[in-house]
Amino acid sequence: MIYEATSFECSRIAQDLQIRKLQVEAVVQLFNEGNTVPFITRYRKERTGGLDEDAIRQILARLNFLKTSNERKQTILRSIENQGRLTNELRREILHAPTVRRLEDLYLPFKPKKKGLALAAREKGLEPLALAIWHSDPAIANLDELLPALVDPAKQLNTVEDVKTGVQHILAEMITETAEVRAPVRRLLWKASVLTATKHERVPEGQGNEYKPYFQFKESTQDIRPHRILALNRGEKDGALKIRLEWPMDVVTKEALSALAEHLLKVAGQPPQPTAPPQPSPPPSPEPAPPVPQEPPQPETIPPAVPVPGEPPAPDAPAPPTPPESPQEMPPSAPQFDLPDGTPVEITPAVPPMESPAHETPSIPSTPMELPSASPPFGMPPPPHASPLVDSLAAGLRPELTGECLVEGHEFRSPHVAFLKVCLDDALNRLMLPSLEREIRGELTDEAELHAVKVLAHNIRSLLMQPPLIGKRVLAINPGFRTGCKLAALNEQGNLLDHLSIYPFGGAPGEKKPRRERKKPDKAAPAPAPAPVEGAATDAAATPPVPSADAPGPESPAPTSEVPAPAPNVDVSSDVLPPAPAVDVPAAEAPPAPVADAPPTPEPVPVVDKVAEAKAQIIEFVKKHNLQVAAIGNGAACREIEVMLAEAIASDLADLSFVVISEAGASAYAVSPIAKEEFPNLEAGVRVAVTIGRRLQDPLGELVKIEPPSLGVGLYQHDMGRKELKEALEGVVESCVNQVGVDVNTAGVPLLRCVAGLNPMAAREIVEHRQSQGPFTSREQLLSLPTVGPLRHAQAVGFIKVPGAPNPLDRTWIHPESYPLAERVLTELGYTPSVLDDKAAHAEFRNKLNEIHLEEFAKHLDVSVPTLDDLFFALARPGRDPRDEMPAPIFKKGILKLEEMQPGMELKGTVLNVVDFGAFVDVGLKDSGLVHISQMANKYIKSPYDVVAVNDIVTVWVLKVDQAANHVSLTMIKPGSDRQPAERGQRPPRREVERQPPDRDQRPAPRGRGGPSRDASGPQRQGGPPQRGRRGPPRQGQGAASREPREVIPPPPPEPRKPKRDVPKPKLTQEAMAGKAPLRTLGELAAFFAAKEEKENAPAPVETKEANLVEPTPLEPQNPPGESPAS
Repeated sequence: MIYEATSFECSRIAQDLQIRKLQVEAVVQLFNEGNTVPFITRYRKERTGGLDEDAIRQILARLNFLKTSNERKQTILRSIENQGRLTNELRREILHAPTVRRLEDLYLPFKPKKKGLALAAREKGLEPLALAIWHSDPAIANLDELLPALVDPAKQLNTVEDVKTGVQHILAEMITETAEVRAPVRRLLWKASVLTATKHERVPEGQGNEYKPYFQFKESTQDIRPHRILALNRGEKDGALKIRLEWPMDVVTKEALSALAEHLLKVAGQPPQPTAPPQPSPPPSPEPAPPVPQEPPQPETIPPAVPVPGEPPAPDAPAPPTPPESPQEMPPSAPQFDLPDGTPVEITPAVPPMESPAHETPSIPSTPMELPSASPPFGMPPPPHASPLVDSLAAGLRPELTGECLVEGHEFRSPHVAFLKVCLDDALNRLMLPSLEREIRGELTDEAELHAVKVLAHNIRSLLMQPPLIGKRVLAINPGFRTGCKLAALNEQGNLLDHLSIYPFGGAPGEKKPRRERKKPDKAAPAPAPAPVEGAATDAAATPPVPSADAPGPESPAPTSEVPAPAPNVDVSSDVLPPAPAVDVPAAEAPPAPVADAPPTPEPVPVVDKVAEAKAQIIEFVKKHNLQVAAIGNGAACREIEVMLAEAIASDLADLSFVVISEAGASAYAVSPIAKEEFPNLEAGVRVAVTIGRRLQDPLGELVKIEPPSLGVGLYQHDMGRKELKEALEGVVESCVNQVGVDVNTAGVPLLRCVAGLNPMAAREIVEHRQSQGPFTSREQLLSLPTVGPLRHAQAVGFIKVPGAPNPLDRTWIHPESYPLAERVLTELGYTPSVLDDKAAHAEFRNKLNEIHLEEFAKHLDVSVPTLDDLFFALARPGRDPRDEMPAPIFKKGILKLEEMQPGMELKGTVLNVVDFGAFVDVGLKDSGLVHISQMANKYIKSPYDVVAVNDIVTVWVLKVDQAANHVSLTMIKPGSDRQPAERGQRPPRREVERQPPDRDQRPAPRGRGGPSRDASGPQRQGGPPQRGRRGPPRQGQGAASREPREVIPPPPPEPRKPKRDVPKPKLTQEAMAGKAPLRTLGELAAFFAAKEEKENAPAPVETKEANLVEPTPLEPQNPPGESPAS
């Protein structure tokens, strides 16, 4: 069972998701029955009302959140109850806490505390005084007379200042932990704070330039974009940036002071005792709650209340009654503690949750929360002594509050206003604001990571849903410089036929790479040890120069040629060495001379010869295995291999074409247990080549073997927690696999384990059964496996296909539970299931299906319309693969050079990655080009995901070429097309519709990702790339650039706005005109320039503003810091 949601919780979920409550209740019931998301989406539409997979997953997320939240509430209640401080009101507050933040604020005063200033002050017996001030006890109105009695050198309270400081620390912590103060300060910080970043002073000049856009950065916490948060976090982690939150301190203090006054007004007159006697269960509590706590303390408190103001000597101070009784005000050294006169104030007798500790502490000496050593000061005396406060409460009257107003115009008064303000400043600067800053930054990071997960999920869905390349033999190439290039020949099914290693750029197994000679001082004995491993160890122990000459000699000629000068010195010393290693020295010295002459000749000639030799090997390898397509990894030496292949195609391989494939995650796969199990005898480089080729042939089947975060198509995904990211992306992979379906006789364990209802154990058992018993012949045969029970079979069987099954229905998307209905439909139309195998008869059958009135036929068969709709669609297209509708990759026969690029040139490209500020497009250059969001359409668009997705084939035009930086800027706006200005009045409303109820009347248009449908992909856009992933049709004002006909606005656009802007300019003072007074508004600034230039044209600044809106300047770096263009 997931979670048994209440009716109220279902209503809240339905309201948030804009769906019906009955749909939420149905989904909750289906989850609790053990059904999976793909199964509910595909085969339970009649119960969910046609909800798509996205809505169902959101409901599941809400249920998991409610479950976790309720478990947290119960944990908090148990913790507070174990402390004996749980009141009925606090219980209600916790159970009805609307947010997690409110819940944690309520729990904050009761959390176990670390050793700190406030805890140390409590252990010295100063808490009762702080509580008396907190509750406005009139007995401690004159602190000048009370504080000296608390001076106790034995407790390190040597002076009155020490007492005041300790009480201040306690009150500062109490203010910080008060939810009623913390919440408004938090809200204000979210509204008014600004996140700033500067270059760290420890970063040397010229370094950290990848974070240069953030060296002088400042943006409101409400407006900052998620990718900037992640970039700032990365810069701070790398030590390049210093980040802090800035806020208007005077405004924050004013807000906190107002909230504190409101809270102190509530608690004023409440003795610090629990108002619910059953919870703390104090020893003396016979009848009524108020009188009972008063009686026990009175005998102990009365003496300290009157004598303490007198002048009890130091020996009297340690007595238990006195320290608790004496509060915390202290005016000896600070003038701000003078006690002014006060006026009576009404007191609201309410016990907020924050007061329960205060009540509990003085009334129960035996059960203080975490202060076992503070039993003496926790005696009853302090708060409930015989005082005007207690007398007025006993008489049912409201005690009078005297003193100054804490906030001007507020009811609350206190004789300790100055001291409370000092405590508030201490609480804000030392405790609350640093804590809230960490909290806000944490929430910003959480939101940014959540957004990054959505970006990654969106891109991975597009990556997994690439169309397969069927019926082609593939040459897979893993390019490389040092380790050579690994070639793999794959047949049509992706099986490895042969592999080959070529070394066009050096690094062949027989030759040794030259080593750079290191300068070795006299201490060279330890340094050369790792370099000369073969025979120079003994020489190194005797004389440093000898090993240095020996080591490079045999390895490469170049180093030996650099050491002719020291050679004589080495020879002199070597004359002394011959007795011991006489054999090594001459052997090492002999080769250097001849080898030193050889290097100049191999350097120029072999480079050309090796490339030609490698090209000949490729041609022979392609012809030997009749390969038709080449898949090149986009790693190191990719561009060089492209050039080589283009030359080979031009000369000998006219039928071959090539495409560049992303290598992201390939190296991780090569060393994974899955790869080692598949190819135990191959080296990692060859495994990488195989996976590159298979990614072209069957992207989904190959990419599911790799952890989604390693696919490199997200936004700073490597900076996030792997556990959370992995859990978030598992649903995307599961969705794609179940949307496409699997062939039970060819799919491997990585693919089968993603099928709804199956786990790795069941997937492995299917593969082992297939290997031992032969291929499956029916879906029902899966029930014979021990790990596949009826429930698991029901969940998974609809997404598993058996191509060679005798029953044609086993090759369709129809669930076995609907076989009787399918056979009845076929019978009603005069057919049998064999019609699905006859192409000619099937075409006629499809025409008949299209002529049937769906609602009437559903009524005739007594089934729901969604069920019959899906059945018709499965019968009409039994073998449909949703990936067939996706654009195929672009195959090339030549290369494009940066020198050939000219502004305005039209190109076709593949979208490699989509981020918040644009998309990176591969047009055949070495590096991908950036299409900024401002260049994606000739109208305002809110997000690049409304226009493109990963692997979309798009038409772009060259905007700008930077030869020096080796960079090209691209645009998706056709040159010469009218650009529509994004005027404020014409911008679409910024409302976010999470989702809309699906249209159930359209047929055949299956919804949900559980079956063969493309789900929320919608119809293809005219003149643009087909929609991908979960992107719905663009809203008004968004979408591809090709949609401009119905939204063209006749030029010139600025004119209609002129009358609106024709407003009188503000009058400027002489000081403002002279620059002595600040200009506070944009209107004053415009008036200043207008007056200075003696112009009366008011709309001038408006035109500048609109020009900026038409051609916005990208604020983001073209490549995110630390990310490659394609990642």
